[in-house]
Amino acid sequence: MAAKHLAELIEQIEAYASVSRPPLSSVLVQYQHEVLIERYWQGFALTSYQPVFSITKSVVSALVGLALGDGKLTLSDTLAQWYPEVRLSSHLKSVTVQHLLTMTSGFEPLKRKPDAASELIRVLLERPAAFPPGQKFHYSNEDPDLVVDILSRAVGQPVVNYAHERLFAPLGIWQNAPKSYRKRLWKTNKQGNIRGGFGLHLTTRELASFGQLYLQCGMLQGDQLLPKDYVTASTIAQASGGYPEGIPYGYFFWVATTNSNQVAFFASGMGGQYVYVVPTLDLVVVITTPVDGDGRPHRVMITRLVTQFLESKTL
Repeated sequence: MAAKHLAELIEQIEAYASVSRPPLSSVLVQYQHEVLIERYWQGFALTSYQPVFSITKSVVSALVGLALGDGKLTLSDTLAQWYPEVRLSSHLKSVTVQHLLTMTSGFEPLKRKPDAASELIRVLLERPAAFPPGQKFHYSNEDPDLVVDILSRAVGQPVVNYAHERLFAPLGIWQNAPKSYRKRLWKTNKQGNIRGGFGLHLTTRELASFGQLYLQCGMLQGDQLLPKDYVTASTIAQASGGYPEGIPYGYFFWVATTNSNQVAFFASGMGGQYVYVVPTLDLVVVITTPVDGDGRPHRVMITRLVTQFLESKTL
């Protein structure tokens, strides 16, 4: 009976994928540490590296957790502490790392991209304030850029190197990618700096490994890789949230509930990239698309099918 119902769930997902727009490129369902469903379309496979867009932000959040655990910075650190060489307005001197992680820094949106990549951080810091820090959520790629720059100063090395050493290698991320190819897997500018809001490439299984780490509150093979308190704080509401998902926000993670009001959280990327975690169900769902349009209906439909299946206790 369980196998029959699982087959029905797979058929439902396949049927949805056949008509979905934007088209799905993969769905992976990991339940109780085991892969329950893994499907690929549009020429993608388990070895395919895909741009994950704003899921990059959630990976950056994990790197902040590692740096916190390493004693390299704190959430209450201010921009003034990390940029003593920059003339910040008195108002923005109170912006903290926590404000950046919750996208409540209060900066005005970036009106123009600087001509030189090396000028990005200076331009970001010199923007005027629109709101007091912590008052209003505004989704952007600029707060993650500042977080990455602070991280590089805090850990004393390029963030991509720190990521590989402290997060990717333990999770097996990029393990099978040729070293010469890894430079393409987190795009850098001419100065060799990564962007904090996008640019990372991962496989579907690597995304599942990242989700599993958060499902386990930062534990990996019996070791506390990420501080447990930080993982918990990252995945509960820290800000009211808003566009583009329309729900509360943690530390570069979205905070949600299932149709049956189970607590959930997820990382998301443009077009329909998702790492969706439901702790009470011991569940990680990964959804990817080739990116063309609004992928939010995919999150709603796929996670509803999977959670209803698990909650029906037919497995």
